[in-house]
Amino acid sequence: MPVPGFGASVEGDTVTTSSSPATSTITTNYALWLLVVKNVSGGDLTTVRLRHRTHSNGPWSPWESVASGLPVAAGATLSIGETSRRAQAWEVELTAASAGSVELWLAGV
Repeated sequence: MPVPGFGASVEGDTVTTSSSPATSTITTNYALWLLVVKNVSGGDLTTVRLRHRTHSNGPWSPWESVASGLPVAAGATLSIGETSRRAQAWEVELTAASAGSVELWLAGV
C-alpha cells in the first residue's frame, strides 16, 4: 500500500546480493525522498553507491558512494535521504561480503 501523502513509494523491492555488485533502478521524479536499505540475509552489505538521471533516456550521473553507516549486518538497515536533487530515476548499486538479499524501501514527495 502506498504511503499516504507521498508521491513516490517503493515497498520492499528485493535485490539479490553477492560479492559482485547488484543494481536496482528506482523511478522517483521527486527531490525529497528517503531510501531505507534492509539487509535481510547473507553477508554484511559492504558497499552502496547511487547515481541519478533527469530523463528516462538521459545520461546517468557519476556514481556516488555512501560514506557512512557501512557495513550493514544481516537484519540491520541503512537510511539514505535526498533533499535537493530532482531526478527521474536513481540507480542503487549494492555489494555484500557474501550471497544474500536486501530490500529497498523508498518514500518521496
